[in-house]
Amino acid sequence: MSSSSSVPDSMGLLPLEPHQPQGFPFPKPEFGGKNVVRRSFQSSWFGRWPWIHYMEATDSVVCIICARAIREGKLQWSTNADSAFITKGFCNWKDGTVKFNIHDSSKCHKEAMLKMNILPSTTPNVAECLSQQLKKDKLDRRQCFLKILSNLKFLARQGMINGSKRKVYMTNIFVEYLNFIKNRQN
Repeated sequence: MSSSSSVPDSMGLLPLEPHQPQGFPFPKPEFGGKNVVRRSFQSSWFGRWPWIHYMEATDSVVCIICARAIREGKLQWSTNADSAFITKGFCNWKDGTVKFNIHDSSKCHKEAMLKMNILPSTTPNVAECLSQQLKKDKLDRRQCFLKILSNLKFLARQGMINGSKRKVYMTNIFVEYLNFIKNRQN
């Protein structure tokens, strides 16, 4: 899969939780020529593979986790993505359990699980981290500003701000100023 746009619009918006109807009369289409066999989706599969999202309109299933990951652009570089479980919908009920197991252990599914479920719960929210850093930076800037104001206040009291240029007086004031800073830091 190359991008989130590859998920067809026919799937509509994907919910956060998979659609898993209980007690639903799943269609039983006929297969075969002479020996007609009727096969359908089995509701017991929901318990075994909780990621199954049943789509009633097409009588097919997709992996809700992989489909959402593709939609959100989180599997752009994933290889071996099975389109039946991501975009088209899987409906080969004869091989259902085998294919579900294959998908469940696929690299694509594991990557989607990691990016959609595991990382979001273990990784801090970026916006929250930035907000905390912004508060810390704001406090640091405020403290620096208050120190500058304190220094200006000291210099104003000593008459240094008015442009006095007497060298001896300036040297004494500078020594006093250094002592003032030293005492303030203790």
